[in-house]
Amino acid sequence: MMNIADRIQSLRKQKGMSQIELADAIGVSRQAVSKWESEQTIPDLDKIVAMSEIFGTTTDYLLKGIEPVENEVGQAAAATAGAAATAAASTAIPAAPAGPAVPQMTKEEAIALVAKLSQEYRGLERLQKQISDNEAVINKPVTIEYARHSAFRYFWPFFIYAFLAMWGMILLTAIFGGGDSAIVWAILVYAVPIGLLIGGGVYARKRRDEENDAASEMARDRMSRVDELKKQNSELRSKLSAYQMRVGNMDDCIPPALKNSARMDRIKVLLESGKAKDLEEAFALCTERH
Repeated sequence: MMNIADRIQSLRKQKGMSQIELADAIGVSRQAVSKWESEQTIPDLDKIVAMSEIFGTTTDYLLKGIEPVENEVGQAAAATAGAAATAAASTAIPAAPAGPAVPQMTKEEAIALVAKLSQEYRGLERLQKQISDNEAVINKPVTIEYARHSAFRYFWPFFIYAFLAMWGMILLTAIFGGGDSAIVWAILVYAVPIGLLIGGGVYARKRRDEENDAASEMARDRMSRVDELKKQNSELRSKLSAYQMRVGNMDDCIPPALKNSARMDRIKVLLESGKAKDLEEAFALCTERH
């Protein structure tokens, strides 16, 4: 047998109204309507009167389930007006903001929709993150620097080698440089250090050029990578736009604040656990907790 909670819910659905729309019409919160329909609380008399006017029925039907007689419609209207004048005034709770209309569907249909949207939103979020990561690389400055390394860092050890070689040749000249070989040893005293300095200069310049070329090549590779990322982002944005269009055809009833994978997962848990009896109540609970 129907009780007052069942009658309120039945009449509301017959009118095609959501809990939010009914709450807004009589000046209470959506949570108050939800508690009436779940038998947690009973509406005050002035709210009963207001609902009887909205639903086009009598207060007797709402309170006791007594069906109104057709020729008593005028009397019912008069009675509700009189009751409204004598009802005790209560402080109205601010109405919750109206959201998109929630379609009537079974719990299984609601769970299937939420699961599908969770998957779609997760795909959207991955695309958006990839685009954001690419933008971070693209926006980082790129410069090509030439002759960044100096040859001196490779050349200075040859000064020491040349100095040691010169004194080594002087010592050898003193030992073996007598007679006809004196001129040869004297030449070697200068030739060996000079040869070391020349060889060191050639080696140092080669190492410097190799490092500078490698640095420049790395910069050019990075610029090429940036160009690739720009092209990739262009393709990703096109894909994202198509993705959003496809999801937009599915989530018209979802409040904007809940359009992400985490909220969809939460709503799915509420429905599967029985904490929410329908999609509308799940939306409300998820909004309250976040």
